[in-house]
Amino acid sequence: MIQRREWLQQAGAAGAMLALGQQANAQQAATGDYKALVCVFLFGGNDANNMVVPLGDAYADYSKARSASGLAIAQDQLVALAEEGGAPRHGLHPALRPLEPLWAKQRLAMLFNTGPLVEPINRAGYLKAAARPDNLFSHADQQEFAQALAGSNSAGTGWGFRLAREAGFGGPRLPSLVSFSGNQRFLQGDVRQSLVLPARGNFGIAGNGTDPIATARMAAFRTMWAGTGSAIGTQAGAIVDSALSAASFVNPILNATSPQTTEPFAALKSDISQQLLRVARLIEARDAIGNPRQVFFVSMGGYDTHVNQRADQERLLGELGAALKAFHDATEALGVADHVTAFTMSDFARTLKVNTGGGTDHGWGSHHLIMGGAVRGQRSYGVFPTLVAGGPDDAGNEGRWIPTTAYDQYVATLARWFGVGTDGLREVAPNLARFKTTDLGFLA
Repeated sequence: MIQRREWLQQAGAAGAMLALGQQANAQQAATGDYKALVCVFLFGGNDANNMVVPLGDAYADYSKARSASGLAIAQDQLVALAEEGGAPRHGLHPALRPLEPLWAKQRLAMLFNTGPLVEPINRAGYLKAAARPDNLFSHADQQEFAQALAGSNSAGTGWGFRLAREAGFGGPRLPSLVSFSGNQRFLQGDVRQSLVLPARGNFGIAGNGTDPIATARMAAFRTMWAGTGSAIGTQAGAIVDSALSAASFVNPILNATSPQTTEPFAALKSDISQQLLRVARLIEARDAIGNPRQVFFVSMGGYDTHVNQRADQERLLGELGAALKAFHDATEALGVADHVTAFTMSDFARTLKVNTGGGTDHGWGSHHLIMGGAVRGQRSYGVFPTLVAGGPDDAGNEGRWIPTTAYDQYVATLARWFGVGTDGLREVAPNLARFKTTDLGFLA
């Protein structure tokens, strides 16, 4: 059974969203101008230095830093990625090989050395204590920054919430902002405007079935809430009733078995694959839901690889690559690949330097993957760092890359494609005005 506090959060979100049916955008058809963004968050700090590796002469710096520890991946094992018909300059971790055909079809792009920044900064500025995000290299603080984009306009809200607010909150059936990874900062703001759904099982409370006994039990439950006689009880009863109605609506969608969504995921059992499968099912039901914009949050844990990184990251990236490929295949089968963009984020990358436990420690700037039919793929964006500890891109002497692209720029590029105007971009990405480039160009 869902814990009472979490269920009440879910109930409040669903119930209040059902009361928003008067909004104009809820009346629009969910096809045509439909768009969806899917944030895939890699909790723990993914080691991007092994996710994307330079080839050719630049490989020597990487090999020098990691070969002695056994953490370096041999060049001939990497998935070499040729950019727009040119010679390959970078290779993906071999566990991400399922994404190779998406790169070849120009459906996948890479964004280099991106992370939390409040203004542009280089090594000299960092060493002189120039403006920087608070508590760098801290999991909690950097997860908070990545999901909220700290700034005067954030007011404790997540940027996913602000994005949904600018694009228009959802309609009478479901919110436009949905998480399959709990109540994360990304979707926090007004609790009425977002919804947390389970990656497996049904949404709602135990006992809400369709047999006669369950039906009678739930009728009594609703009557109990509705008959309290107090203003608070009446309001709570309305929320409960609406939440149960939302559950009745969404559960058949979450458990649908159409071939377009089921077949691409048929062989996959990982948690991230099940989350993305349910995202695909909600996208499939876009017409019934009636939201022209949808924002989703899914996640994986386990990327805090201080020890045993070689094996652990290989398993994690294997699950990620297979799930992303299946999700893209599902969007193609549904005919909406051009309308859906998935992208990765993480706490931070990890040090180039390998520690004594065969792992790496907390870093800063990271590389990210962006996938979808609207992506200007088979290209890399941003500036790849010089892989030298203590070099020009290092915040210290262990290979913690100072980002050359800000999360605000990354998010603003996604938001602009999503339909957010110039004024709205300042709300979604409050640090954006401090950076020269506000559109990184990876979306058409």
